[in-house]
Amino acid sequence: MGWVQAACLKEIHGGGHAGDLYLADARDAQWRRFAGQAQCVYLDPPFLTGEDFCMRMRVGDRGWRTGKETLTLPAYSDVWEDERELYAMLREAAELARTLLR
Repeated sequence: MGWVQAACLKEIHGGGHAGDLYLADARDAQWRRFAGQAQCVYLDPPFLTGEDFCMRMRVGDRGWRTGKETLTLPAYSDVWEDERELYAMLREAAELARTLLR
């Protein structure tokens, strides 16, 4: 997934400048075009729960009305075989955030 401008209301600052919100994977190499331009970087790190998480999706009209007809789908995994790999990824994300901030 590349850098995607997220749908949000623009925040107007005192000088009339409107800010934008972008969503991306920290491992995506396209970040260089935003170097030194960000006012805020939010990282959503793993929490080492050791669990696989699922989501419920309603199916059909009846599912939307009653919530009884659903599918359970995998959402994301918070399982890390090697914690060193996790910490290396977090370090890379923190270094990226520092590069993006002005």
